Amino acid sequence: MVFLVGPPGSGKSTLGRRACSELALRFVDLADEGSADAKLEELVRVQGADVVALPWAPMGDATRLGLCRRNGETVALWAHPLEMQARSGRAEPLFTPVKRLSTHGGFGRGGPGCSEYRHLARACEHVLVLVGLSEDEAAQDLRELIEDLRTQDEASPAEREGMLGWCDDWQDDFNADAKACEILVDAMARFMMHLKARGTSPRSMSGVRSELNAAGCLVMCYDAPKGESVLRSFHGGPSQYEYRRKFTDSPRAWERFRSTWEAFSTFLRDSAIPSCPSFRPQGNVRAARGSASRERTHSRKSG
Repeated sequence: MVFLVGPPGSGKSTLGRRACSELALRFVDLADEGSADAKLEELVRVQGADVVALPWAPMGDATRLGLCRRNGETVALWAHPLEMQARSGRAEPLFTPVKRLSTHGGFGRGGPGCSEYRHLARACEHVLVLVGLSEDEAAQDLRELIEDLRTQDEASPAEREGMLGWCDDWQDDFNADAKACEILVDAMARFMMHLKARGTSPRSMSGVRSELNAAGCLVMCYDAPKGESVLRSFHGGPSQYEYRRKFTDSPRAWERFRSTWEAFSTFLRDSAIPSCPSFRPQGNVRAARGSASRERTHSRKSG
């Protein structure tokens, strides 16, 4: 399922309905519902829709957003605050101007500096920036993103999580064993999918992603494992000396890294990770587009 999130006037209902009509998908609009908790839970339980437009109110409820993340992809829509304010038909201000900006009503050209945008970017897995686009262009962007997200099951875990490039980096930087790289990236991608299934916030997952990349760098750089033996590198704890030597001596960063290492190690022990992953670096075009859509922000420049 794909869940559309955004302020009033961002286009959740209009663009969502139009994109689903063109894709022959089931669209349910909860955006105008004052309290949509029960309806949302029922839709998730019976898989009663392909795309759901959510009310603005649930943006402040981590429980509801966690429910959406566990059962699909959250997509935030963002147009310019002044445009959304006008389209919403509401008199009360919906957005907070930035004090240091004097143009476009205190929001600048795109309005990403206001607190409402930052909240969206932290809460949702994808942000579709529609500033300066016509309705036709915005609908096309949303349609393409929905297509990508709904066809990610065709891709390998590494493709879905956008980690394919890690193997190339480790081989180029450390002359690492190709098979070891594939096995480790596959396991790390499955770990990310596991965290997402638990409803972990995008902000937390972004940090975990960086720490997993650092862990892979340390293992490939110092252990130089071959093939399946790479996963045994995580049976013990990480080297604090090597981490500080390679990255940073910040105590807080070290604790985050150690916590992620231990969580990944526990995941490996508790999960049946295949030793020969279905690693498809030459995946089909749709799968490749799907992995590209994992980037934090999607934007299309007008003109």
